[in-house]
Amino acid sequence: MVSGASRVVHLPPVTTGAEPPTPSDDVVDHPMRHMTEAVVADATRWTETERRAVASFFDDLAPEWDERHRNPSTGVLADAWLRGDVPSTGRLLEVGSGTGRHSSWLAERADELLCVDVAWQMLTRAPAAPGQRLLADGAHLPLPDASVDTAVLLNAFLFPAELRRVLRPGGVVVWANSRGAGTPIYLPAERVVEAMGDAWAGMASEADGGSWVVARRQLPD
Repeated sequence: MVSGASRVVHLPPVTTGAEPPTPSDDVVDHPMRHMTEAVVADATRWTETERRAVASFFDDLAPEWDERHRNPSTGVLADAWLRGDVPSTGRLLEVGSGTGRHSSWLAERADELLCVDVAWQMLTRAPAAPGQRLLADGAHLPLPDASVDTAVLLNAFLFPAELRRVLRPGGVVVWANSRGAGTPIYLPAERVVEAMGDAWAGMASEADGGSWVVARRQLPD
């Protein structure tokens, strides 16, 4: 496999003046960090037992989620769109949509928005609109092959094979972390591109304390 480092262009970090989120404590030993690294290396690690455990973890956090995360991470997404040249047309899939804190912003940048989350309690707290909301996880998306133009994963697990399946030719993956390396669910840009495959390349940067990578398929897989 070609190294992801040779296929990622890093742009200078920027700030919009927004207050950056506070990094989480002890993220290296956080169970979500361990799970993030495990499933991107081997999707078979994502068993029904793991899915239930993660769903329960976020169901328990759902009642206080918006209070704990008062500032939406639209700055890092906006920078990815602008400097990563993300299209604002077609069908957009938001994996790990949570309580829908970014769904309105994303809906304005797509013709159709699909929001997926593994935690039912998160989905029940999301606004009724915009976007269609589905209870599912990123490893088993209830979507046909080649049916998505852009997939956005903000603090969500990365399942490369499933993303490759649902993305259309020329599709884009936007991987973002609201607190950069201080986010429990985090991967560096090089690891994201490497996981997507040899045919993929990306641009990456940091904005308002967060980080992002926009990955594109350069050649047929």
